[in-house]
Amino acid sequence: MTKQFNIRHVRIFVAAARCGSFKSVAGEFRLSQAAIAQAVGRLELKLGTKVFERSGTGLLLSEAGQILYHRSVRALNYLDPALERAGTRLKACATTPQLAAASALVDMESFTLAAKHLKLSQSTIHRAVAELEDVADEPLFKRLGNKIEPTRFSVELARTYKLGFGELEQAKVEIGNLGGQMTGRLRIAISSQFPHHIVVNALRALNLCGDDYAIDFIDVPQDAIIKQLASGHVDVALSCLQDDAPIPELSILASRQPKLKFAWRMNETAESERLFEAMVNRPWALPEESTADFELIKLWFDAAGLPMPHCRVVTTNTQLLKALATEAEFAVVLPTEEFSGVNDVRCVPIDGGASLHVLLARRDWQPSLAQTRIVELLSNSFSSARESNTGR
Repeated sequence: MTKQFNIRHVRIFVAAARCGSFKSVAGEFRLSQAAIAQAVGRLELKLGTKVFERSGTGLLLSEAGQILYHRSVRALNYLDPALERAGTRLKACATTPQLAAASALVDMESFTLAAKHLKLSQSTIHRAVAELEDVADEPLFKRLGNKIEPTRFSVELARTYKLGFGELEQAKVEIGNLGGQMTGRLRIAISSQFPHHIVVNALRALNLCGDDYAIDFIDVPQDAIIKQLASGHVDVALSCLQDDAPIPELSILASRQPKLKFAWRMNETAESERLFEAMVNRPWALPEESTADFELIKLWFDAAGLPMPHCRVVTTNTQLLKALATEAEFAVVLPTEEFSGVNDVRCVPIDGGASLHVLLARRDWQPSLAQTRIVELLSNSFSSARESNTGR
């Protein structure tokens, strides 16, 4: 497991920053001034820079310290309400390893899998969770035989742990960028339905900027993306929505309404096959019946006086749809930009639009400068795709 920030050291740093001296907070934490200074020193060692400047009037935050203070306050604002709801002593007693173990157990619902995820022994996970439960007033997990079931208190702790420690990692990145070199890491959830060309165009532009970056694209089922984003597993999401209705806690940073088309591969025996014949003669791959895309397609079949195909595959996975069209003689429904310029694939545009392609983020997310640049390039790629659709 990557060495994380010590949450107690973070609390000591925030208190010292507010009071302007180590002496003032020593009593609050029941530590000597030397121990307080040592805790702050370990934070400075982790960050590779000083967070305080000493003056005759007390402690002053350095530029790096101001960044750390801002992110630390945000981190504690996430964590502390959840800790206080689960137990009056948790805020003072919970440690980083205990929170990490409980969060992993919530996600995995298995001590074995949680231990593998954190690359620790099962006994270490058992001990950390047990210590956390000892000081909690509310039950964190239910044991049903060999099954572990998280309670609402541990679920909330896991969510705020990810959000809170995400803020601290943001501080580390921002402090590292003070030298002028833009570096950053962005975790992006992406659904299988999302068009790849938007991502490719953004990454092409990013490579021209010369920044150092790391982007983790995480394949997430469409119906799980909002939960992954709201819980802090990812920073932003590339998703498909059925409408533009507001989503609590999330913001739509960019959107486009793609145009759709029918597509099927022509073969030697059906070079002149038209849409009506394809409707009747081909197996079809279509979206799920609950989607706006399906309703749009159904209108087409109704207008043609034909029933919806009985022999059909239900999928919105773009790669699978393209394979079904080119290799299995299916008729499929795809965004207009797919199969552009492919000679042996016949395409017929569908009037109107249905679902939305969107770039989502949490409303309270504060990206670093490097993350902001990546998000801006993604947003620009949305705009380019929207203009391209308009021109078709």
